[in-house]
Amino acid sequence: MSQDNPRSVGHYLLGATIGQGTFGKVKLGRHVLTGEKVAVKVLEKARIVELADVERVTREIAILKRVRHPHIIQLYAILETPKQLHLVMEYAQDGELFDRILEAQHFGEDTVGLLAKQMLSGLLYMHCNEMAHRDLKPENYLLLKDCAVEKNHLKLIDFGMSRKFTPGKPMSTRVVTPYYVAPEVLAGKYDEKCDIWSLGVIFYILFCGSPPFYSQYEGKRGDEDIFKKIRKAKYTFEDSEWKHVSPHAKKFVSDLLVLDAKKRPSSFEALEHPWVVEHMPKMKQVALSSEAMGSMKGFRKQGKVQKAALNMVAKNVPTDKVEELSEMFITMDINGDGMLSMDELKNGLEKSGLGEVNENLSEMMAALDADGSGKIDYTEFVAATMSKKMANSYDSIWQVFKQFDRDNSGSISKDDLAIVLSDGSIDGFDGVQGDLKDEIMKLIQEYDKNADGVIDFDEFMALMQEGWNQTRRASLDKLGKQKAEVQ
Repeated sequence: MSQDNPRSVGHYLLGATIGQGTFGKVKLGRHVLTGEKVAVKVLEKARIVELADVERVTREIAILKRVRHPHIIQLYAILETPKQLHLVMEYAQDGELFDRILEAQHFGEDTVGLLAKQMLSGLLYMHCNEMAHRDLKPENYLLLKDCAVEKNHLKLIDFGMSRKFTPGKPMSTRVVTPYYVAPEVLAGKYDEKCDIWSLGVIFYILFCGSPPFYSQYEGKRGDEDIFKKIRKAKYTFEDSEWKHVSPHAKKFVSDLLVLDAKKRPSSFEALEHPWVVEHMPKMKQVALSSEAMGSMKGFRKQGKVQKAALNMVAKNVPTDKVEELSEMFITMDINGDGMLSMDELKNGLEKSGLGEVNENLSEMMAALDADGSGKIDYTEFVAATMSKKMANSYDSIWQVFKQFDRDNSGSISKDDLAIVLSDGSIDGFDGVQGDLKDEIMKLIQEYDKNADGVIDFDEFMALMQEGWNQTRRASLDKLGKQKAEVQ
């Protein structure tokens, strides 16, 4: 079998095809060490060039690398062969929300409220980070677990049409999916609120099982007929389909399907809509566990390499493996934007009975905020709070080691460290200056036990273990001082 059609790629075995896209197939994969299932999007390079869509694929990958939210699919790795790109992503085992709609015909208001909370939370996160999805539809929401919709976990996928936007500067590309496209997109001048319109269409379908804009015609004539109705925002609430839906729910849909985008709510305002607040699940406050808090305190004392490694582990941990941490994060995220502010972190610590930590809050915030955004995103939170057992497992450290080992040489060089620790902004050790250069040199000197100038896997494992041991010793020293004071 040729290298370009492998049964395996990197450390992943490829199995059955579970999806089909414009540029290739989506395969079910499995990590050879952990056995963890993944979805591998296989992109054919020739097809990308043929369709002149290199920019679109580049943009999709850039966005996938940036987004970190409980209700957005996680990108684990990007692997390349001469003819293919492989995007290794989180596997959502229960498939598309669209299929569940076909089965159920329609959902009750509490179920739609649950879905609305998850959809709007993910969208608010994107909009706060100046990203518009531009292709929201039920097919682009996957269900993570094999269980009832009411107990499930939505994941937003497919960022091929997504892009960064500049507030106040309209977008103009006509990104059109019939049924879901906003009227202003058809006009060629729009902003991120085009996503709100698309969600309005989705909620309409969730309530009654059919779209608000449709046509009796097929093909191009049918599309034009649908577009004509969309431009006029011409839709109705047929009694036969909507008799089970309350007036408040109808108003929620109507508020989203407003023709004038300026009068349409923002993602934050939609999340605060009275109907959503009334019908979203009442989140039980999940306090930070003593183990999570201990990990968070220890994270502050880790070195730059250990913190970077822990963030890599967190990016590769499936949501269902850190479900308790995910619930903690969601309940602490009061405004639902997918990030923790200083006030939200403080509030969460106080509700967990950990108010005494507040005096070191700024220091803790700085330690957790790996990307310097001024807020803590989902991955940063998981990196800081996951258990030592999960973070320090052989499999986790091996996966991280392979990400540091950029040229697959079997060791980590000073160039590798410079590239990873600068998040790719520096292309080698020669470009490093200041504290980072000193830290890399110190790390090599301390952990390169055989003095060959690089860090092999055993040395990297020792480096990671040492980070935890230092934290443990610091905790014991503090405990000893407290004991002495009592005596």
